[in-house]
Amino acid sequence: MSFSALLGAMQRAGGSLHSAIARELGDDARTGAGLFCASSAGIRKGDAVLQVPLRCVLSRERASRELRRLAGGEEERAEGEVDALLLYLVVARLAMQRREDGFLPPHLHAYIALLPRTHLLPLFFCPAELALLLGTPLLAFARAQQAEAKRDAARAQTWIERCLGWHIEQQQMLQLWSWAKATYSSRAFPPSLAGLDDAAGPILIPLMDAGNHRRGAQVTWSCVAGNDDTNNSTTTTTTAAAAGEVETEEKKERFVQWTIEEEVLPGQQVCNNYGAKSNEEFLASYGFVDATACGVDDVLSLRLGGASSSSSSSSSSGAAQSAVASAAESRAQAQPQAQPQAQPQTHYWRIESAAPASLLSELHASLGHASCSSAAPGGDGAAARGALQERGEVMELLEALLCARRQSFKRAEREMDWGAAEVRAQVAAMVRVYRK
Repeated sequence: MSFSALLGAMQRAGGSLHSAIARELGDDARTGAGLFCASSAGIRKGDAVLQVPLRCVLSRERASRELRRLAGGEEERAEGEVDALLLYLVVARLAMQRREDGFLPPHLHAYIALLPRTHLLPLFFCPAELALLLGTPLLAFARAQQAEAKRDAARAQTWIERCLGWHIEQQQMLQLWSWAKATYSSRAFPPSLAGLDDAAGPILIPLMDAGNHRRGAQVTWSCVAGNDDTNNSTTTTTTAAAAGEVETEEKKERFVQWTIEEEVLPGQQVCNNYGAKSNEEFLASYGFVDATACGVDDVLSLRLGGASSSSSSSSSSGAAQSAVASAAESRAQAQPQAQPQAQPQTHYWRIESAAPASLLSELHASLGHASCSSAAPGGDGAAARGALQERGEVMELLEALLCARRQSFKRAEREMDWGAAEVRAQVAAMVRVYRK
């Protein structure tokens, strides 16, 4: 399936694409396939790149309806067992393989047929590639994702065989489910774009996900009434008036719109902007890293020990935990009546910003201090001197924590087998950028 075929199906469904954009995807050495302006035309600031009718958006609620229809009304709670949208994507792929007619609307058939079949998310990392994530939050995250995929794939397989009567091998089911999970993770948009609340979950918008990410790209996403000049966007509603007469009311169909807020010259790539995210977020959810951002949006996660409530959080190194424990023990010996330590939590420290207040507060507590702001350092008297001394102790402990974390991190890197036969070159390159 080609991009032009998807575009044609979307146009027949009421969607539109800016006339300056080439009707086939171009290719960029760094970002891969994407949208490009034709060599003869550009896009002006404020122009709409595309419009997609809300009725073409794929949400969990719509996926649930479609699954119930396909199952003949059986298992109406299938979405309670597994994610309905992921299950719908898997069923769509299977229907295409089986050449089942009438399972999908034309625009969704063209959209799903064009979706990439391979991904570079940690969900797909082999053991040798997972080993490259040692010492990072992504290692635990990837392992949890893989375990979750196995569990949900088995549930989905049971539903498909029971409700549709289609037999599928376990390994094929796991591959399809992981593909659907990665597709959803890397291409979903906020539900608010379609007028849905957060509980509806992220949505898929055909065409909208064709643009590659560029940090700083000036774009706007919005929900608008269609442009009569470019879209067949007027619907007619008939209602009965109180006097028994018939009134006819025209309503504008609503569209998700992607607007460019900067000029794009002929031949240039038309980029989207996924937001200021860290390379950890990009690798975990999208399967790429941004080597040009120089880590400006990266976030360091730190925990002073104990179990984390989040699968994407990492424990601090053993040496760092020892530093915290040793300092706390020394302080406790000096102050037997010290306050009990607070429950450990994960702290997120954005690069080039001040240390998180929550981290400093927990370090104060680990040293037995009652408060991290009991007295102003600039004040007079013993209280001010005590507060200044406490802050100095916290800074020393923080330095020990960071140094121990870095030593453990670099030691793990030196022991890694970057050239293992199972490690894909693209994966190794991305992980190197992520670990910087």
